[in-house]
Amino acid sequence: MIARLRFTGTRGMQYGMSDKSLQRVFHLTLRVAILGPGMQEAVSGGAERHTRSLVHNLAEWGVKILWASVDGIPKYAGNLTTVRAVSFKASPAPSTLAMPTIGALSLARAVRKFEPDIVHAQMVGAPYGLAGAFLSRDYPLVLTVHSLLKTRIRLTNVVSWPHDYIWSLLEKYEFRKARVIVAVSPALRDCLRGMILENVEMIPNCVDDRFFLESNRVASPKLVYLGRVHPIKNLEVLLKAVSRIEEKWDPRLTIAGPVDDRRYLRKLIALASSLEVAHLVHFVSKPLNDEEIANLFREASIFVLPSFHETFGIALLEAMASGICVLVSRGANSSGIITNGRNGLVFDERDYATLVNSIEQLIRDENLFKSIARGGRVSAARYRWSNTVQRYLRLYDRIASQGGLA
Repeated sequence: MIARLRFTGTRGMQYGMSDKSLQRVFHLTLRVAILGPGMQEAVSGGAERHTRSLVHNLAEWGVKILWASVDGIPKYAGNLTTVRAVSFKASPAPSTLAMPTIGALSLARAVRKFEPDIVHAQMVGAPYGLAGAFLSRDYPLVLTVHSLLKTRIRLTNVVSWPHDYIWSLLEKYEFRKARVIVAVSPALRDCLRGMILENVEMIPNCVDDRFFLESNRVASPKLVYLGRVHPIKNLEVLLKAVSRIEEKWDPRLTIAGPVDDRRYLRKLIALASSLEVAHLVHFVSKPLNDEEIANLFREASIFVLPSFHETFGIALLEAMASGICVLVSRGANSSGIITNGRNGLVFDERDYATLVNSIEQLIRDENLFKSIARGGRVSAARYRWSNTVQRYLRLYDRIASQGGLA
């Protein structure tokens, strides 16, 4: 039986709620094991930022957490008194073999010592989802899905054997073991339900309050992309667009984020040179910490997300919250968060001319620029972590009320 214990965190005091009323509304479980990345000071992607923010916001509500990862030496755990961080060094063995064995087993052992009421694993596959599946015999498993293997293969036409074959088996196994599967976007939820999975819920990615910066931006061609450097991100279209923007606008582009594919980065650098825009493009090829991300958005005017596909980009929400205009491809807008002309502009990811037109439209029309920037901030406010964390609390409470393991 899962213990449903009293809330003692600072967030309830902020809302002026008594322990008794919080117990009645949320019936919070006391001990939750979060399996996921994000302990490094600079994190590399959306899943890492999601995990870190989830831990931080749950801790503010008084939930006692074991945060377990394979990030190596933890450099960030939020300095939260209710969080215990445990991290293992990555194995020198090939990741396709090490993650399903050494990584997952190490995480599972740490969780058993903690004796949680609920295990919440981030990311399907190994080691996090697989460790959660190992533990599901003893603890109910919540599995958050940020992306699916078949989507990546369909969009890139790249299959990596034996990695992808092993991962496809892990996906199926982990889905069977999960009490609840959480999708981070409506499109991902629908895809999972299309796989005849009934225990799927949608709780979207969110943005931290600190990204809601005071903003009075002016329209300019200072463009920024934040995310992984990978072929699925379709960054060639950005370079081609910069080469076509009228010279009088003096465009500048920053491409920031960790490099998943070094060959692809070299291809982008060569393309920038051949298009004679290398002097206009700045590559920041590394993970960024929160302060660096905030500064990146503070110095830009337009955020561009040209991906062939996104489930629900956290960087997009962060850019909207910071008060800059956002331009997204149709593939990157699968979540439907952007309404064209209201809180952003949508372009065809396979036609860079439509991106050029959108950029120049914003530069020429200051009123449109400010209107879209305001609309973006209003939309982003609906996805504040401070509000959405309560959906996770209710989910945990519902699992608790079901009496633990089936």
